[in-house]
Amino acid sequence: MKNSTLANSTLRAGISGERSSIFALCEGQNIADKVAVIMSEAYLDIRISFDIHISKINVQSVKIL
Repeated sequence: MKNSTLANSTLRAGISGERSSIFALCEGQNIADKVAVIMSEAYLDIRISFDIHISKINVQSVKIL
């Protein structure tokens, strides 16, 4: 089942922002890619436009440039 796969793959997930951004923290690129596919399918099913961005978490502290 897609929902249980998504729930079992993410470390944490949430929603944030004025335009409702959904995010998921995943352990590794492979899991992030799978979560992206599942989330894409969900948005396509309900015909809502979306963008998906996958990036690494910054492990450095705040840096003044």
